[in-house]
Formats: sequence, structure tokens, C-alpha cells
Amino acid sequence: PDGIPAGTTPSSTDKLFEAKVGFQNYSGDIVNQVAKDAELLAAGSVDEITWVFYRSPNTGKAGASEELLNQLKSTGIKTEIAGEIPKDIIEKTAVKYGTSKKP
Repeated sequence: PDGIPAGTTPSSTDKLFEAKVGFQNYSGDIVNQVAKDAELLAAGSVDEITWVFYRSPNTGKAGASEELLNQLKSTGIKTEIAGEIPKDIIEKTAVKYGTSKKP
């Protein structure tokens, strides 16, 4: 899920960041998230939104399909390929939720 609960609108946020892990396509929930972020920008609720793509520790892939990148660009959403997920985030998540082993 994305970071802003459904039905809420930020009232004084200049910049929002959406973090994605692994390679992303323009389909499913991503389509809805692009539309929601585009709506926030169009309404002037936020000044800037950046989607940050991190490499999946499982697949080694990062980034977005050409179609998704085109949709983000056309709505004014910025993108960034960040590489690896910061190690402290992985460690905190593992402590909070536990780890799972690959089959």
C-alpha cells in the first residue's frame, strides 16, 4: 500500500516520496497509485512527488517499465533509481516482522 491512507489528503506537505522495491510495471495497484499521486499534484496538495526505485534483494532487479516511466513523467511525478535498499531499513523490518527463507 502507499503511504497516504485512502480518503486522506496531506494539508501542508511540500514533497512526498513513494518507495518501490524491484522492477515495477504499469498495472494493477500501480495504476491506481499513479492516478492518486497525479491527483495530489493537480490539486496543489503537494508541490513534488518522487518515486524511488530500490533493487530487490530477492531478484536483483530495480526500476520501471517504459510505460510506467512515461505515465509518471506525463503527470509530473519525478523518478529516481536508488540502488540497494539501505541496510538499516532491512534490519529494522526483519526485527519487526521476522524473516522468511526462500523455498
